[in-house]
This record gives sequence, C-alpha cells and structure tokens, in this order.
Amino acid sequence: MKIFSRLTILLTIVMVSVSTLFAQEDINAAGSIFNEGNQALKEKNYEVAVAKYKDALDMCEMIGMDADDLKFSIEDQIPVAQYYYGLDLVKNKKAMEGLEVLKEALASAKTVNNDKIINGSQKYIAKILGSVGRSKFKKEDFDGALASYDEALSYDPESGTIYLYKGLTYKDMGDNDKMDAALLKAVEYGRADNDEKTAMNAIKTGRSVYLGLVQDAVTKKNFEDAIEQANHVLKYDERNGLAYYFIAVANNNLGNADAAIEAATKSLEFSDSSQETQAGIHLEMGKAFEAKGDNAKACEEYNQAAFGNFKAEADYKIKEVLKCQ
Repeated sequence: MKIFSRLTILLTIVMVSVSTLFAQEDINAAGSIFNEGNQALKEKNYEVAVAKYKDALDMCEMIGMDADDLKFSIEDQIPVAQYYYGLDLVKNKKAMEGLEVLKEALASAKTVNNDKIINGSQKYIAKILGSVGRSKFKKEDFDGALASYDEALSYDPESGTIYLYKGLTYKDMGDNDKMDAALLKAVEYGRADNDEKTAMNAIKTGRSVYLGLVQDAVTKKNFEDAIEQANHVLKYDERNGLAYYFIAVANNNLGNADAAIEAATKSLEFSDSSQETQAGIHLEMGKAFEAKGDNAKACEEYNQAAFGNFKAEADYKIKEVLKCQ
C-alpha cells in the first residue's frame, strides 16, 4: 500500500509538472502573438493588431488562470487598437465599418476603464451618426434623421452640432416648439465647447424663423402673437433691435403705451444707425407719447420720424393732428 501511495504521488507530481510545462508553452505562444500585435500597432497596421490581440486573448481564455497577467495586458491594448482601426476606416471613407469598430472599442474600453478611449469613441460615434442623420435629412426622411440624431446623443449628450441638426430637422417639419428646444441646446452646448460657429448657426436659424413669424403676425394684426414671437427672437438675440421695434408696434396697437415706449427705447439702442431705421422707431415713440397725452414729447418724436417711408405719416401727425410748433 505504501508503495502504491508513493507511486500515486509521484504520478501526480509528474502530471502537474507536465501540465505546467505545457501551460507555460501556451502562455509563451500567446505572448508571442501579443507581441506581434504590439508591433502591428506600432506600425499603424491597426487591423492586424486587433486580430492578433483577439487571437492571443482567445488563447489566454483557453489556458485559464495561469495566463491572467498576460490576459489583462491584452485587454488593455485591444480598445486602443480598435479605436485607431475604427478611425482609420472612417478616414478611408468606410464610415459604417468604422462605426461598428468604434462601438467595439467603446465596449472594450469600458471593461478596463480607459477614459481616453471611451470619450474619443463616444464623440466619433456621435459624429458618424450625425452624418448618417444628415444624409437622411437631405432625402427628407425626417423621422429617420431624428432617430439617428437621438442615437448620436446617447453617445454624446452634449453635442451642440447634433442639437443643431435636430433643430434644422424640426424646422423643416414645421414643429417650432421642438425646433426651439433643440436650437437653444445647440447654443448652450456649442458655446460650452467653444464652438461658436455651431452656436451662431443655431442663433441665426431661430432668429430668422421667429422674425418671419413676427412680421406675419403684425401683417395679420395678430398683435399679441407678434409680441410672443418677438420674445422668442430675443431668446436667441437679446439685443435684436428689430424684435423690440415690432414689440413697440404691437403694443401701440394694443393700447399699451408704456410698454411701447420701453420697447422702442431698446430698439433705438440696439438697431442700426441708419436714418430710415431710426425714423420708424421714433414714429412708434411718437404714437405712444401721443396716446399718453404728452403732446410735446410726441411732437419731438414725430419730427425725428419725418424721413423716408415714414415722412408722410409723421408730417400728418405734426401738421394736422397735433399741430406741433
């Protein structure tokens, strides 16, 4: 029995030794492939690097715990290679292939908490999805475009560019409330990212849309709506003299003389200095002071309004209505 026990122990030792020897050989083989991946990465052959790292990782998984140190090193390198491989595909006009590789890079980076690759992947994924959305937008597939933008924002929730794209899409869909919300986000996030071009494009778009609505409301004598739309303009451009001018016009027509004077005063401050522009504003000031019974100030304003397209109305007020001295 003692001899049998000794033989059993001896066989166990031999088997463990052989197993350890084979495991070490496998680890060395996996390490060699890992090094080939590192060399490929150094040479910017990213596709090969990714393939080599995956092969080495598969071998480590088969070996088990003995290969954990090597496995951890491979897992650190895989997202780096995938990230640059994805960017390389995009650079070579293979955006959709690059998109999928960047998504893999993001998933791999999250497992090892590589913040640099996580942040970079998210931004590029969002950019690609934004481009996909723009292509759909140009084909008037507005719902498809919005779906792509929303997916993009799931990766980069503070992208001013994507919010600008959303705003432009809602504009063409005629949904001004959603356009407004998106464009204001584009301004906020664009400026936070020092992207003044995106912010200004959003401002110009929103301002233009609402100024058109203001003018339409005034033409139709919907003066309360005109004030509401003008206030939307001021959310984009708080120094917009034309918006304040229309607020003055609307308030005069609604019998709100004090509000008209306040708006006209701001319009004078923020508008251009051309005599024609200034004359129109002074005409509204004159109407407001006339409504308040302050004829002296009304005459003063009408005299300044007597120019260009406003001269006939101003002269009539001066000579026939108030008989200004």
